[in-house]
Amino acid sequence: MMNERLKMARQLLKEDGVIFVSIDDNEQAYLKVLMDEIFGEENFVCNFVWQKKNEGSAEDAKYIKILSESILMYAKNIEHMNTNNYSKNIDDGSYKLRDEYFETRGMYKLKQLDFGSLTWSEGLDYPIEYNGITYYAGGSKDNWQKRRNGQHAIKDWRWRWSNEKVQWGIENNFVVFKGNKIYTKQYQLVDNDNKPVQRTSKFSNLLYSFHGSLGTALQKEIFNLKVFDHPKPIELIKYLINIHPNPNARVLDFFAGSGTTGHAVLDLNKEDSGNRTFTLVTNNENNIGIDVCYERLYRINNGKGSKGEVDFDWIKKNEPYNQNLDVFEINYCDTDVLANNNEIIKKDFKNMLNDFNLSNVNKINEQEILLNLTALKPIEGKDSNESN
Repeated sequence: MMNERLKMARQLLKEDGVIFVSIDDNEQAYLKVLMDEIFGEENFVCNFVWQKKNEGSAEDAKYIKILSESILMYAKNIEHMNTNNYSKNIDDGSYKLRDEYFETRGMYKLKQLDFGSLTWSEGLDYPIEYNGITYYAGGSKDNWQKRRNGQHAIKDWRWRWSNEKVQWGIENNFVVFKGNKIYTKQYQLVDNDNKPVQRTSKFSNLLYSFHGSLGTALQKEIFNLKVFDHPKPIELIKYLINIHPNPNARVLDFFAGSGTTGHAVLDLNKEDSGNRTFTLVTNNENNIGIDVCYERLYRINNGKGSKGEVDFDWIKKNEPYNQNLDVFEINYCDTDVLANNNEIIKKDFKNMLNDFNLSNVNKINEQEILLNLTALKPIEGKDSNESN
């Protein structure tokens, strides 16, 4: 089942597109091999470790409490992939010091100027003279002389700044001498050149603040009861979507479940004024597509239920998104048409892809189209005893 869908998903991705697949420990290894085969090992980006449950969960585990799941990330073409940075919280409590430059530079924290884990460079391993004292990276003159004579490791003690930069830092009060160590000041509002800066960082593959219970709690706010098992929290999906820098991205979820992906796209657009769109696909098993996925999106878009319900907790503290929502149903047909009407199938399929404004539609191999379509398993007896 996954093989055909993942192959189709890869074809639908743009060259700079990415895919995320959530899986538990039981199947993670098999999925990784399958994804390597379809997307290429070179396009593997990372394995996110999602702490799905909090420490108080799974106390009845037989051996080990399993609190996490994996989310595999692959690129369509890693050479074309870019990732976002996120804005760091400069009020995180780590900036505790202030000086006479507080009004323009903000609070600051100290960062050691020398490190022993950086790639050694002769040009960055020099003595620093200040107030009659000579300082050496790592604190030892003997070890400094050995390094200068070639006795150094690939990663060894050296300064982070050049000699010229250090002199500039001393003159502009960016350098602090304390004991036998030298530190630089990292300010909240300016960089090491005293220029305004917005501090950012790369996203991490450790996801430990999006417990699954948050998804269940949100679902209860929207429906006033639990209607779906194990819904993912929207903050988790927003985190993943926001890794891609395109604020106008098209997001496809072909195992839509309770509609968390659609909710996450709407909420992320509201936060950053993006114009992302989403397509959710569900087989409507047990009427989940209509009663849960559609109903959820209808309520958060309109501020009321599809039958006019206005008494639910979510709307009491949130504004409706007021976005359009188009719903389509699948038409079933006899699978014999795949053999007898190849040209019609191919034409309709390509027209469908064009509707998504995909730039690589004409590059899709027509034989692959038929292989993917004919690989779909027939559904027994939709309206009769025929295979459909």
